[in-house]
Amino acid sequence: GALAGIGSMADKHSALHFNDGDQPPPPPLLVQDGSFDGLGSTYNTDGFAINASGLRLTEEGKLGALAEEVVEEQVHRDNLSICEELGRGAFAVVKRAQDLRNGTSYAIKCFNLYEESKRNMLKEEMSILVEMDCRTIVRWFGAFLDEDQRVNMILEFMDGGSVEDLVKHCRREGVAMPEKILAAMTFQILWGLNFLNFVGFMHRDIKPGNLLLNKVGEMKITDFGIGRKMKRGEHTGAAPPEEGDPEAAAQSQHLEQDEDLEEYFASTFVGTWVYMSPERLQGERYGANADVWSLGIILAEAILGAHPLQECSENFADMVVTLQQTPNGTLGSVIPDDVPYSEQMLGFVSWCLAVDPRLRGGPDELIDDPWFTQQLGGQGSDEAVLDEAVRVVGEWLRTELPSYMQPKTSATAASADADLGASGGDPGFDKNFETLASDDEDEGGQTFDGNFETLASDDED
Repeated sequence: GALAGIGSMADKHSALHFNDGDQPPPPPLLVQDGSFDGLGSTYNTDGFAINASGLRLTEEGKLGALAEEVVEEQVHRDNLSICEELGRGAFAVVKRAQDLRNGTSYAIKCFNLYEESKRNMLKEEMSILVEMDCRTIVRWFGAFLDEDQRVNMILEFMDGGSVEDLVKHCRREGVAMPEKILAAMTFQILWGLNFLNFVGFMHRDIKPGNLLLNKVGEMKITDFGIGRKMKRGEHTGAAPPEEGDPEAAAQSQHLEQDEDLEEYFASTFVGTWVYMSPERLQGERYGANADVWSLGIILAEAILGAHPLQECSENFADMVVTLQQTPNGTLGSVIPDDVPYSEQMLGFVSWCLAVDPRLRGGPDELIDDPWFTQQLGGQGSDEAVLDEAVRVVGEWLRTELPSYMQPKTSATAASADADLGASGGDPGFDKNFETLASDDEDEGGQTFDGNFETLASDDED
């Protein structure tokens, strides 16, 4: 059945859960990327200072006017009542909070700061979200330091859980997701990826657990802890122009030829590897359309009921070799011709899953694909199509999945790390892992050997 495999492999690529109460609060002393003041009542990091009253910007002009406005209007801790826990992961705990003034629900994402990886993720996610103003990206509403010196981010609450949660429900109930619904969900996520590309960010961990929805039908991207600002040239996803190559130069004419080309692309190995693009798996430089590959894998799972390279799931090297030998240059070629989906959809998926990133569609190209016109009407760049996509998903949830839309305290509001809200999964994948790494200075063309950490998955996941 359609959707049966979405997220099943990610379940077994999850990080070890931790008991937040077992960890002591960090001491008020200088750390590598931030410091507490002498009393431990304010946490200072790159461009921010956070205390019990909220967050303030410490470097004028470092962030744009939008960030300054968002910080000025942030929700404060004194106006919130902290409610039930929604989930926990290796990097954070998420709870629901309610505004005492108007009853609005928020998600509180709580970070301990005693590990460098957690401080890095907090800094990256905070700096990205305060600058985001997009309908399909989870909104940031504030931050505060609690009595245990943990930083808490106040985020938009999404009461429909994650795509991973939705798929598991559909699997249990035997409900297939129609192509129009897949198109409507895909369009919303692609709208967010296109926005990120436009403002120069990569998410780097697009997967079902990081795609949230609400009862209205809105889909939003969350968990920017390993996201990063792109250097010039990454927006197109194409390789930097080689000397004497006029075609490549025309594609990337905004690049300055006298700078080191290694600075144009990222190669840090972070994320969930079964959703990683081939260039990322091989430690090569990658651009914005690496996130497009991840979206393509999610769609291929919807079509096939499993990951398109499920047989390689227990061996990282096998997956890399198999991708190098993919026929017709696209992983979409593994999808049989007799699946009950349109040629337009299969063509879209094949474009997302082109092994060569130079042949893969970018977010700005894919959003105008005829598949969306066929399923939703209008033009991809028209916000009215986004409105229609939200309406279609919301109506389907209300009419076809009323049991899923019942109130539930386990709704994922914002992922605590890369894999909140997931339970169950494919029992056949017990040797897989998720890669975790801070976005450090290692920007070379490294291979995967020794450049990532493996975490055993929790058996109950």
